Amino acid sequence: MPFATNIRALIGTKLSDPFTATGGSSTTVVGDYTYHTYTSSATFTVTGNGIIDLLCVAGGGGGGSTMTGGYNATAGGGAGGMRVSMNYQIGAGTHTASIGAGGTSAYDGAATGLIASGGANNAANKGGAGAYHNEGGDGYRGRDGGSGGGGANGRTGGDGIAGQGNNGYHTSDGNMSYSGSGGGAGGTGGQQTGGAGLADSNFFGITFARGGDGAPQGSGQAGQVNTGNGGYGKAQSGQPPFYIGGNGGSGMIIIRYLTSQIGT
Repeated sequence: MPFATNIRALIGTKLSDPFTATGGSSTTVVGDYTYHTYTSSATFTVTGNGIIDLLCVAGGGGGGSTMTGGYNATAGGGAGGMRVSMNYQIGAGTHTASIGAGGTSAYDGAATGLIASGGANNAANKGGAGAYHNEGGDGYRGRDGGSGGGGANGRTGGDGIAGQGNNGYHTSDGNMSYSGSGGGAGGTGGQQTGGAGLADSNFFGITFARGGDGAPQGSGQAGQVNTGNGGYGKAQSGQPPFYIGGNGGSGMIIIRYLTSQIGT
């Protein structure tokens, strides 16, 4: 009999710690799997070694903003990057699950407008911010990110990252009432409609990481929290501050593993 097996037989226990895990905003058992869902930053504490599947969605980029009067348009923000890692081996210890905030959209009273900030990072890349187009005819490129933000007045949208998202829309239309939409995890941004999100059947089938709509379809609304959705752009005639795009949605992390693995 091998020495280790003999010792186990003598003391009636395993020499290595069994796998257990705690943490997250909620823990759910569905079918054969246990899921830990994170909607805010926290820890994932593991005893022993285990195999997990991991879904990470970064915060979405904010829609562009401008404070110039007249007809203007702001572009939608790109979705936060979406990454899935299957059969990832995790070791014992306390691991940090960092949830990225969405990018903000605001105007600066000392300027004619600005491109909103991108969303915060986690294990995936933040979404690119949307651009703005002011009455003077200036147009700006969307920012790069997990998915790119929409461009304005004939400028290109931001580039997405392969495996995480898609590009924002290139606005060939010079009409000041139009700006492009942000890219999403499931598709490139359209002229007015944000790039499609992506549902992953390995987890809960929730659709994450949709790009923000560009103007004039964009209403300036914020991306939904814990989805990584991009913020919407906005177009409206009148005086500032009517052209404030929406903030990007915060990110999300889901960890799952076979329930039968616990205690083995």
